Amino acid sequence: VIMEVLLNILILIVWLYISFWVFKDARSRGMNAALWAGFVFLLMLIGLPAYFLSRKDKLEEKEHEQ
Repeated sequence: VIMEVLLNILILIVWLYISFWVFKDARSRGMNAALWAGFVFLLMLIGLPAYFLSRKDKLEEKEHEQ
């Protein structure tokens, strides 16, 4: 029972970390960070691949090109 609880806690921590990373990454790319983080948090298996397919170039990279 204890291992099951610890595994669930670990899964939750990883889930939250991925959602937080998506928030930071989307914000650095000028995208709607809260929307993407919420989408990934609620529907991880669909949201994360959708985010990777639709994310924009980073704003910093665009500034260096100009």
